Amino acid sequence: MATLAELYVHLDPYEASDAEYRRLGEHIHEAAIGTALQLYGGGVTIEVVIRDGSTKIKIRVMQTLLALDLLYGHMADWKSFKEQAIATYESSVSFLKSMAETVPHIAHAKPKQVKRIHNRYRASGKLKELVESVDQLRSNELPGEAARPLLRHIRQLAIEAEKDLNEDERAKLLAGISEIVPEIEEELPDVNGILVQKVASRPVVPKLPLPDDAAKPSPKPPRRRSRIVFQRTTELPRRRRISR
Repeated sequence: MATLAELYVHLDPYEASDAEYRRLGEHIHEAAIGTALQLYGGGVTIEVVIRDGSTKIKIRVMQTLLALDLLYGHMADWKSFKEQAIATYESSVSFLKSMAETVPHIAHAKPKQVKRIHNRYRASGKLKELVESVDQLRSNELPGEAARPLLRHIRQLAIEAEKDLNEDERAKLLAGISEIVPEIEEELPDVNGILVQKVASRPVVPKLPLPDDAAKPSPKPPRRRSRIVFQRTTELPRRRRISR
């Protein structure tokens, strides 16, 4: 199951009892479900996790990639797949914007308590850019070497999208792209491996011992470990369209 979008909200200072955290989580979870039904029309999974300490709230929207017309390793309809990928991204943008405003309001947090709000357009953003790049390659009909930079860009997007997909979804996505753009096969990664760039390790500099009369730094107080005080995951059925 792919993570379409993720919202991270950090509130500090923010103190609450376990019971208050549970009520906060329930209200945020209900708001996330209502917003997801309105924007995605269901067919997604909502997860809300809250950690105490300096309060950290994470909301994830997940969906199986097979819901986007990716069937049996080939694209049933590229135009439909592209439109759904773009629509899913736009729904993710609206969802994250709405919940970024809703969460501090539900928590009754003042502006100075909101230390950080971070939006991540995970698979939804990568798939949108991927389908747009594939369309650009097909429409321009670039010959030979002229297409190489765009092919490499699509390859990199495929590698990044892999990280948010399971093995079955990954294989079907890459197979579908290969069907639409056959010349990209040599540029696509192995479906069983993700490219990892080697990073040179920094040289280890030995620490010199302090003189006996040197002042030793005072020990830091142990940092309190944060606990998960609320976690709930709900799968939302897709709404049925009523024919008129």
